[in-house]
Amino acid sequence: MIRIELKKKFKKDEMNFFFKLTSNRIVIFGPSGCGKTTLLKMICGICTPDSGFVSVKNRCLYSSADSIDLPVYERNIGYLPQESALFPNMKVKDNILYGSRRSETTADKKRFCRLVDKLQIESKLEEYPASLSGGQKQRAALARTLMINPCILLLDEPFTGLDSPIKNCLRDIVIDIADDESIPLLFVSHNIEDCYCVGKELVVMDNGEVIEFGQSTEILENPKLSRTARLFDYRNIWPIEKIEDNGGLVHLKNGIMISSCRKISDSFKYLCVRPEKIRVLNVDKEKSPGIINSFYGTILEDHGRGAYRSLLFLSDSGYRFEVNVSETYLKKTNLAKSDRALIYLDEESMIFCR
Repeated sequence: MIRIELKKKFKKDEMNFFFKLTSNRIVIFGPSGCGKTTLLKMICGICTPDSGFVSVKNRCLYSSADSIDLPVYERNIGYLPQESALFPNMKVKDNILYGSRRSETTADKKRFCRLVDKLQIESKLEEYPASLSGGQKQRAALARTLMINPCILLLDEPFTGLDSPIKNCLRDIVIDIADDESIPLLFVSHNIEDCYCVGKELVVMDNGEVIEFGQSTEILENPKLSRTARLFDYRNIWPIEKIEDNGGLVHLKNGIMISSCRKISDSFKYLCVRPEKIRVLNVDKEKSPGIINSFYGTILEDHGRGAYRSLLFLSDSGYRFEVNVSETYLKKTNLAKSDRALIYLDEESMIFCR
């Protein structure tokens, strides 16, 4: 459904984007400054790439090889930047209707009423943007973007700065619109939660290039690259020194060995574990339960993170582990800073990648 192959060179940087996906909801994820907004602008036609290809629903919008470069108004793309950019001198109703290039046909009126109702802004139609809250402005801007019945909807971190309840509500509305009206959605974000909630498929970007793309759940739970794992908060990433026993025994530095029931390929270079996947026990060394892949050590730090506690654990062999546990569990086990403890990695927690 969406095929992107684009290159753009700037004075100091060169950007390369390639992905081909078929679902109607795609999240483009990456840190600030990695090129996400530049990619959207090239798809829109606002920014011209040096070379490449853009196709949406089997319709070519840009092809350097075939000298195709449709102007912005012919691409029929709905683009909503981070700032809603409503016209301050127009009422909300006029702002929304400005999105339609046609005269007020019956179809336009029906679409207008449907969008206003879906986005819950009927009571604000006669007001000016200055009197709206941030969430109301984004609702109005989204309605204006959808009035053209776009072939694809590009949202560039549209809910940044909004309170969580408002953000969650608007995100749900966007998902419903994309599904109900069969509009492909490219949703730019650097929030991991958006990847889980919005994306059926995921494009991961870093330093001006696409490093992974595919099914969201597969990339989130089993990244192929350590670069991707870092972006998705796999705080524990350790280089592998060697793999033995037909892939069942992994050697890390300082003599640490990890056993696995799986056959680990020699091509894997890193072991990655999310902090919430590591188990921690208040167990004396003399009372070892004999758990495989367990390590004794000391809790060096304990920091509150709202719903959970973040622990920095130093093993006796010198390895540092970041561990997330709930407040309730920490109280139950009576664990605290400077305490001795035992941590262990279960089979499902370990991700091997390149």
